[in-house]
Amino acid sequence: MSVFSLIVRRRLVLVLLLSASLFACKQGPDKAEIIQLEQSYQTLLEANGPSSQREEMMVLSQQLADTYEAYVAANPGDLESVDFLYKASEHLENPLNKPEKAIEVLDKIATEFPEHPRAADAMFRKGYIYHNTLQDLDKAKIAYNEFIQKYPDHQLIPSAKFEVEFLGIPTDELLERLPVNAEKSDNDSVLSE
Repeated sequence: MSVFSLIVRRRLVLVLLLSASLFACKQGPDKAEIIQLEQSYQTLLEANGPSSQREEMMVLSQQLADTYEAYVAANPGDLESVDFLYKASEHLENPLNKPEKAIEVLDKIATEFPEHPRAADAMFRKGYIYHNTLQDLDKAKIAYNEFIQKYPDHQLIPSAKFEVEFLGIPTDELLERLPVNAEKSDNDSVLSE
């Protein structure tokens, strides 16, 4: 183990201990704690990449998801609450592999903050998780159609319509169906993303 990895590991343990003691002393975390955890996560990610130090990454990712949710519970009116919930859903989906829990958090955004710009993103992402992570095509179709109905002018509408139209078709088969030199359409932009 390199000296740098040892320093990162010690820093991670210190952050975890500090966070645990602060949680015990008050209602919820503050933004400074969140920033510290995010910096620790980013440092670990940059130092080791996403595949190494997996155990520390998982622990820190779970702590971030929990901290985001605890902050929102303690500060429901804060304007950053929605962004923190969205970040929690990202950690829950990957790397924590808790897609059902990620969907619960995305549903919370869509129902409790329906006018926030992230609400539309949350509804689209819910369809994405059902489709690509859980392979539940029926629920994916429902989620995408709810998104289309609720946010008909959103920039992701062409992507959602494309997903509904071609739901369940393997990528290689889908590529065979689409014309190679067709003029650019809304659907083509989805394939290049």
